[in-house]
Amino acid sequence: MKRSIILFLVGPSLLFSCHRMPDQKDIKVYSDPTIPLIQLPVEFKTYRQNINSGPIKAGGYYDMLNVEGPGCVRSLWLLRAEGKRIQIVADGAEMPQVDMPAPSFFGTLLGLEPYPINSAAIVSMPNAWVRENFGGGEPGYTSYLPIPFQDSCRIRIFAEKEGGLAAMVNWHRYADDVEVTPYRFHVAHHVEDPAPARGKQMTMANIAGSGFVAGIFMGVIQKTYDDLMYHQGGITWLIDGETDPHAIRGHNMEDDYGFTWGFHEKQTHWFGVPHHKVTRLENPVHQTPIFTYAQEAVVYRFMGPDPISFTSSMSMKTGTRPDHTETLVYYYKKHRTNAPEILTPSKWQIIGTFRCKTKADFETDPPVEI
Repeated sequence: MKRSIILFLVGPSLLFSCHRMPDQKDIKVYSDPTIPLIQLPVEFKTYRQNINSGPIKAGGYYDMLNVEGPGCVRSLWLLRAEGKRIQIVADGAEMPQVDMPAPSFFGTLLGLEPYPINSAAIVSMPNAWVRENFGGGEPGYTSYLPIPFQDSCRIRIFAEKEGGLAAMVNWHRYADDVEVTPYRFHVAHHVEDPAPARGKQMTMANIAGSGFVAGIFMGVIQKTYDDLMYHQGGITWLIDGETDPHAIRGHNMEDDYGFTWGFHEKQTHWFGVPHHKVTRLENPVHQTPIFTYAQEAVVYRFMGPDPISFTSSMSMKTGTRPDHTETLVYYYKKHRTNAPEILTPSKWQIIGTFRCKTKADFETDPPVEI
């Protein structure tokens, strides 16, 4: 009796795409389990930067990480993020790729009390029991978003008010002759309070260059009650506006993030609602039962399986209502790419309308240059 052997490959597949400097062989890489388009070498040295710093004075800063590459930050854990800003600079970029409030970077939006987040990319674990009984209980904020760098990486924490800092950064160091992925990590962050009225839009990101969007967060606290807070038209993605303009459009807020008929506090690897609060109104504008509640919500969607790519530019706008609104866009852009220059004529010709009554008048009246 013949027996068949079936082999299953489990985990990230190995590829031969990353390469060494000229005249050297390609090396094995694997796809990041959270952001598969980021491919990293399978050979590396593992390092951890531990920080347990005393109070940082208001206006001061502390470098959680300041290393030379090539390498990649594989996970980032931060305690006591409240009242601090995070700034990330890879490969000596003139402008930081990340510069924003630290709680927002980890998905705690709208100045709310920290709430649990359990996604593939961002995890937040506040200790409610400790907070209620003893004070403290701040979450350990964790990011699994890879941060590749070729030459250097600096992660700096600024203190907006005096406070301590505890953190761990786990990162991989590759051989000096390895060229890592060309993608660099970025975050676009926007807050409007209030956002524009319904029928208008709020900018989420304006990106020039080549890359892909890896994830989004959005938080809303309802301030007007003439309609449900998520009836705002959803996100419009204008892709490659100068070179190949086409748009992806959403429906409403809950649909963009994988939910229907509003929100409920469920979380998966790729989409979820870590915070949702509903309050009955004392004096509702409408008597219809569904309109007698005020809501607030924070939602996320990470696009590991279904990233949205762009080759020259990406413009993202979300429909809004006049509510307190905060958005994050996590994206990766190829290093030193930008939108192509738009070719504009040095002179324009007006080809009509001309003052003529006959064909001969038309042919002898030259166009006007401006």
